[in-house]
Amino acid sequence: MEYTDLTFTGNNFSETGFEHAEYDGCSFENCNFSETDFKGSIFIACSFINCNLSLARISKVSMQQVNFTGCKLLGIHFEDASPFGLQISFENCNLESTSFFGMKITGTRFVQCKMSNADFTNADIQGADLSGSDLSDARFENTNLEKADFRSATGFQIDPDRNRLKKAKFNAQNALLLLQKYRLDITA
Repeated sequence: MEYTDLTFTGNNFSETGFEHAEYDGCSFENCNFSETDFKGSIFIACSFINCNLSLARISKVSMQQVNFTGCKLLGIHFEDASPFGLQISFENCNLESTSFFGMKITGTRFVQCKMSNADFTNADIQGADLSGSDLSDARFENTNLEKADFRSATGFQIDPDRNRLKKAKFNAQNALLLLQKYRLDITA
């Protein structure tokens, strides 16, 4: 089944179930997908606005040019999605305890997102925009952060010895967070 240019508003797919299909140019607004299994679905140029996708299962889901705005995406394992053509972006989303383990998602936008306990271990997020995002307790280990923009991000702890940071962008205040492990006494 294929759906094109449709808008789904206020649907509770947690209760009614979700049809595994191809969705092209569709918009999902104020929908509840909590714990929904999207397995095998295809989303092309779709947007999710103010939706709850917490604990959704996305095994082998194809997401090409998919935008999430104002969504709750707690505990999702994005690494289970199909890597083919994967292109996603997030704005004003809650991505707490979400995993991007080992993913190649260069240039991804994570703007004004709450990302505490997110896992970026072994990921390539080169050129990512993390503007205004809260990265408290997010895990960065063997992560490619080259050219990523952290200038207005907060709460992050990144070990420069265990991550790639070439040309990453920091403001003067949050650049000091990179030196925490050295327990330096820095005064202005």
